[in-house]
Amino acid sequence: MLSKALRLRYRGISHRIRFQSLFNSNHTKKQLQQLHELPGVIFVIGGPGCGKGTQCQLISQSYDDIQHISAGDLLRNEIKTGSKNGKLIANILDKGKIVPVSITLDLLKKQMLVLNSKRYLIDGFPRNEDNLSGWNDSHMENFCRVECCLYFEVSNNEIQRRLLNRGKTSGRSDDNLTTVQRRIATHNEVTKHIVNYFDDKSLLKRINGEQSVNDVQRDVNNVIAPLLEKRENE
Repeated sequence: MLSKALRLRYRGISHRIRFQSLFNSNHTKKQLQQLHELPGVIFVIGGPGCGKGTQCQLISQSYDDIQHISAGDLLRNEIKTGSKNGKLIANILDKGKIVPVSITLDLLKKQMLVLNSKRYLIDGFPRNEDNLSGWNDSHMENFCRVECCLYFEVSNNEIQRRLLNRGKTSGRSDDNLTTVQRRIATHNEVTKHIVNYFDDKSLLKRINGEQSVNDVQRDVNNVIAPLLEKRENE
């Protein structure tokens, strides 16, 4: 009988091979679902300072089969590589423009392959209507299935308080009153469509982000646990 370590290694290799084939095959969504090949995706959105990064780390630490992917970190890491793509991203960001969704999606796909997990927390994506349209137009449903969208709700006043407090020690140039207020207004405007889209599909899960870290984690677990149970029973 194989040891537990060998069984886990074999399962990981097998899953990686199957998942790699999703990006290189012409299988239909129905065929993939029948084979239980589609990894799950949980989008995580919320305003600046809402605590979603902290909660994503806690979730990935609590569940072995869930991996955290930060869209923003992927872009920043690509810049650090000095690659042609990284230079393009840096140039776009330096001009204050939004990175084309095709680039972000490519980085997301690559990271999903590297992590090789049954489920992914995608933090900070989709940020706007263009991100969402890009996801749908790229037929990402052939590669993974969106299980829900966690939306961390925090009032404008609380976000402002948190970011200004963070600015006392962060050294970040954008943690000042004028910039914070502009970031909040921008977030509220571009997020409305995303929230309404997932709400209409009954995939939006609202989380009160103004609670303590432990209470927020409890509410998040109350959303995650049923998803895991449902997947196991399929």
